[in-house]
Amino acid sequence: PMTPVTRWSFSLGLGCQSSCGLDLIPASMQRFDTAKYHIFYQTRTTGSLYNSTIYRHAPLTHTNLTQQLYPRAQDGNGNMDNIRNMHNSREINGRDANAQDNCMGYGLPNRRIWKDRFSSSQFCLVIRGDTPHSHSLIRSMRVGCIPVIISDWYPTFSPTLKTSLPNMEAFAVFIREKDFVQDPQGTLQALRELPRAYIEEKIANLRIAQRIVFADHEQSLFVPAFVTEALAAMEDAKTLHRDEGGDGADVDVGGGGGGGS
Repeated sequence: PMTPVTRWSFSLGLGCQSSCGLDLIPASMQRFDTAKYHIFYQTRTTGSLYNSTIYRHAPLTHTNLTQQLYPRAQDGNGNMDNIRNMHNSREINGRDANAQDNCMGYGLPNRRIWKDRFSSSQFCLVIRGDTPHSHSLIRSMRVGCIPVIISDWYPTFSPTLKTSLPNMEAFAVFIREKDFVQDPQGTLQALRELPRAYIEEKIANLRIAQRIVFADHEQSLFVPAFVTEALAAMEDAKTLHRDEGGDGADVDVGGGGGGGS
């Protein structure tokens, strides 16, 4: 039987423009500050496997997140009031925290609108589905949108270029699945309260991650990163083979055979 290549895998996802229709937009604070939307998330109405539907549909069950232009909160007297009025248009993350709506729902009318809104959001939700990973991560990275990951096992089983990007928390925000499903409105509302310095650090690291993941970046580091990943996978395969009683020298890490030149 063929020896598995590695005990862990990395997810490259949709790295090129032609596969997802999204132009590469370098991450920057200017892009963040001028985004039209706060949070972007679209999903299907049908269920997903492995009990993931409750997470994928959680933010869409709260009208405060999907329908209200401005979130509501209690003032000091316990009265519900519009945050814009209550805080006198205070600024968070360098601009009016209430200036953007969320773009979340069960699909958009067409691909053009989807692309425009995805590319014009500050945060993009990456929620686990049938597997721990989601194509939304690569897509959000591509357009310079800070990924908000709700998938506890993502870093363990589906990291993107695991060796070259060892710390996904450097450029993404993680929300625990348990916390998210219990209070989707509260956990997402907290994104509006993130300190400016925290956002700037995420953006800076996301800008570096874009160079590593995307081959069409003008300062791309994809090729050396991919080679590093391949070498790490081969070393892991050799280690696994030795653990199983082999010498690790004759591991076939390819899938093909036959002629050559």
